[in-house]
Amino acid sequence: HPDVIRGTVPINGVVQLNSADMAGLALANGLPATVPGIGSDIKAPGVTELAYPEVPVLAFRQVYGLMAVTHDLLPRIKCPALVIQAREDHVVDPSNGPRIVRRLGSSLIDFRWLDHSYHVATLDNDLDLIGCETLAFIRSIAGEPVRNFVFEAQHDEQEHLCQARRSRRQPAWRRCRRSPKNSLNN
Repeated sequence: HPDVIRGTVPINGVVQLNSADMAGLALANGLPATVPGIGSDIKAPGVTELAYPEVPVLAFRQVYGLMAVTHDLLPRIKCPALVIQAREDHVVDPSNGPRIVRRLGSSLIDFRWLDHSYHVATLDNDLDLIGCETLAFIRSIAGEPVRNFVFEAQHDEQEHLCQARRSRRQPAWRRCRRSPKNSLNN
């Protein structure tokens, strides 16, 4: 729906788990109705994610199907994309970020590794960086300044923070075009 969706920002997205244990759990017979949930994969001390203590096995099976379908449909996504992936993630294999970039059908893809967060990056150490980069991405595809009431009150302070982060960020953003010279392993 390019008339409605102008961009996408997957953060620690998953299209493949790469885990024999998880696959066995999803497909095994005779399992209980629920299994312990996964939550709070956060590097920042003292931060806790609100998560379910248990997950229905049936829902976990459905996630496997949805991952496969999502993987297969990625080439149909033509809108600009900002793909953000934590280098260290205990829930999703970090190879998912580069895998998503390779499969997307968009001609404009930005990719960013997070070095200071785990899976729940939007509650973790890179929260401000994610906010700044997402806002910059939205502005770049909207073609005009985008401001909402959340950022309005702190706009000047937020802009200063974003500019300071951009100026000292290492390594710089990689523009990912379909080229064998691009390396997503750095």
